[in-house]
Parts: sequence; structure tokens; C-alpha cells
Amino acid sequence: MLAWCVLSLFLVIVVLLTTTQLRDAKALAFDGGRYVAMVERDRAAPVTEELVLRARSAGSLSLLNDAERLALLTHLPPFCWRVLTPFLASLLPFPPLVGMKVLAFLAGWLTLSLLGALLRRCGLSTRATVCGLLLYGGSFWALKSGFFRPSYIDFMTQPFIVGSLLALSCGRYWMLPPIIALGVLQKESLLYLVPIALLQRGSSRGWKDRSFAVYAAVLVVLPVGARLSVIWLIDPVAPYAHLSTLATYLRHFERQVFDPAFWPRLAMAAMSALGVMLPAVLVRPRSCGRELRRQPHMLLLLLLGLAMLWGGADKSRIFLYVLPVVALLVARLMEPALHRPSPVAWVWLSATFLAHFAIGHLQLELFPSAFKPAFAPVHAPLEAVLPHLAGTLLLLLGWTLLTLLCERLGCRPLLHGRPVAGDGQPSRAT
Repeated sequence: MLAWCVLSLFLVIVVLLTTTQLRDAKALAFDGGRYVAMVERDRAAPVTEELVLRARSAGSLSLLNDAERLALLTHLPPFCWRVLTPFLASLLPFPPLVGMKVLAFLAGWLTLSLLGALLRRCGLSTRATVCGLLLYGGSFWALKSGFFRPSYIDFMTQPFIVGSLLALSCGRYWMLPPIIALGVLQKESLLYLVPIALLQRGSSRGWKDRSFAVYAAVLVVLPVGARLSVIWLIDPVAPYAHLSTLATYLRHFERQVFDPAFWPRLAMAAMSALGVMLPAVLVRPRSCGRELRRQPHMLLLLLLGLAMLWGGADKSRIFLYVLPVVALLVARLMEPALHRPSPVAWVWLSATFLAHFAIGHLQLELFPSAFKPAFAPVHAPLEAVLPHLAGTLLLLLGWTLLTLLCERLGCRPLLHGRPVAGDGQPSRAT
């Protein structure tokens, strides 16, 4: 575990030092402004009915003073109920954006350390685990986004996801209720971990005994109770219909599926979020399916995470919910190339990580204007997205052709069929 902590710290420091942060005005736009306001809640005016009515009649928060604006921003649903990250940032002796950047650093370090332990627990070799960490860290949304735009709180969801998977892999089921209960104070979507935990607990220890019923009750009641408590304690200044979430999801789904401009944007979001991991999974679907059948709770996580793509507008960030499992799958696929690697394998590995980090990191530093078209395509005109889509597609196609060429040269860059001896069979973590 110590080795993964050291390697994770090094990787997070490298990403931090090579990331240019957005200017404050852009960093505070949209959701980020709500979270930063929650960090500064001590400067907010009291929320009164008169203030809410005045804001509605004015039609713009710009007509209010700073304290009044903060008061309203800290009570806008559903952001006002995602209290964990703003609360932690408010405890730090730094300006809001600096404090959130510190939290992004710590969350990234913790996430990578837990992921290293998880990959080893799942039986990956040391080399494959290192590759898994690099694949995960090479995604823009895993580490870089927290330093590029620290006002968004997505970086803090990852320790809960990876930590939950590690606890399940170790059989520490009692850790899941408090982890998820704390996680829903970070973001309510982490409730998707509840059915994943139930599936793994029932599959490993049985579904019919009384202890499973007790565990299921605690696992459901504790996170839901935490969520309801924060809703009860913080009154929103705007109506929010919790029970209409499914109807909203279905409306989003219908509108997106029949919009021709949606599909190229979704493809761009998938490629920029997953990098070379996307074609690797598509090239070896049977090997990935075999790994997921061995660990059905991770298959459920993948399915639920992909289902969430259809609910929100900003698709790229939602890939974070499946990123740990995709990194595990691709790291498993890379085991043959890492077992006594030949010169061809070293060339392939170098090209793989160069392409992966070029997509997730390098292009944004070279072309700052690429952020919206490449990483938030839903917020960019389609004509701006298409050139980035074509360039990324060509890069990934070139990587795929290189992979197939390496196979013709006798190298096994990606697992095909059953693992051979030494490819990283399941073993206990070290």
C-alpha cells in the first residue's frame, strides 16, 4: 500500500504542476459559482421571504449586493444539499478556490492510492497496476479537471467510489453504510453504490439469511436518512421536485436520442474521457465480459454509471462513475504485454500512454480553447466539436491499427482469450 501511495503522490504532483487553472471568472461560472458561494456562506445575508421575492422581481442576481447574492446561491437546489466539499473547503485557511484545489490534490492522491490497492486485490500484477494508475490518471476528469477548474466538486466523488469497491473486494461490507451515507452529502448520485453493495454482499454470503436483511436495511436507511436530513435542514429558495427525477430523466433521454447533434457530442465526450481505454475495450469485448462475469458487482456499476449518462446534460463528467472499472478492465487486458515485454511491446506501451495523455492532458495545455469542444462538447457549437472529434478519432484509430500490427508481429499487446500463466491471475493484495 505504501508503494501505491508514493507513486500516486508523484503522479498527482506531476499533473498539478502541468495544469493551468482557469481564470477566476470562468471557474466560478455555472455550478462552480454555487459551490464557491457555499464555501463563503459565513458572509451571506439571512435568507428571508422578502429577499427571495426581491430577487425574483429583479430577474437578476447582479442587482443584489454580495451578501444577498451569496445567500441565494447557497440555497439553490440541488447544489445546496451537496455540502461535504464546500464544508471541508471552508475549514481551510485559504481563499475558496485555493482551498478546493487543496482538496482536489488530497482527493486525487487518496483515490489513486485506493485504486492501486484495489487493482492488486483484483489480482493484477505490479506492472499492470502501475499501468492502471496511469490509465486512470491520464483521463482529464480523474485528476486534471480538479486543478483546471477546482470550483467543481467532482474530484471528491472518486474516493467514495474507489473506496467502496475496495471495501467490497476485501469483504468489509460493514464499511459501506457509513461510506455511502457520507458520500451522499457529497453528491446524491453516489446512492448508485447501494445496489452494487447489496449485489456483492448477497452473492458472496447468501441472500436469504437474516443478517442480509439487516444489512440491506442499514445500507438503505443510513444513506437515505443522511440525504433527507440535509434536505430538511437546508431550505431551498427555488422549488425542486424530487419525485419528478424519473420523468426528467425520460425527457432528457427522448430529446437526446432523436437529436442528430447529440451523437457526435456523446462520441467526443466518451473519447476525451476514456482516451485509449475506449478502443481497447471495444477491441476485446469478450475478454472484458469474462472479467465482468467474474465480478458481477463491477458489471452492475458499469451499467448504472452508463445509464446515468442519459439523465444529465454534461456527459463528459458522468464518465467518472465508470472510470475505475474501465481502468481495471484495460489494465487486465494489458497483462500479456507486461509479462516479459519484448521491444515491440515497449514501443506499443510508449505509444499507448503518449496517445492517452495527449488526449486527456496535452491538448488542453497546447490549445486552451479546446476545453469546451473536447471536454464539455454539450456547451460548444457542433461546428467547433467536429474538428476535435475527427482529430481524436484519427488518433485512436491509429492506436488501434498499431495494436493490430503488433499482434501480427508476434506481440500480445492486449489479452485475447484466457490469461496465460504470469498474466496476473487473481491473488491476494500485497
